[in-house]
Amino acid sequence: MLAVTDLAKQELKKMLFAKVDHPLAGIRLVRDGQPDNFGLTIDIEIPGDEVVKYDGSKILIVDRELSEDLSGNILDIEYAAQGNNFVVIEKSK
Repeated sequence: MLAVTDLAKQELKKMLFAKVDHPLAGIRLVRDGQPDNFGLTIDIEIPGDEVVKYDGSKILIVDRELSEDLSGNILDIEYAAQGNNFVVIEKSK
């Protein structure tokens, strides 16, 4: 399973509550065209998905295949003047 830092969890929770008004919906991590590019979309959990919770809220949904591909990596937030970005960091071997 992909690990998620507390800072990334906090940011995901803010995004979720700002953009979603459906109790079953969450933010899904998806591939965005190329193997190392990822995006976020609003979706609902389906059987087999991995779910990350924070403060009792379902904040991130990752399908099984992507979760296996990213196992051992970390989702973090990168703060920058032009805006914040989520980044997947490879865990040191």
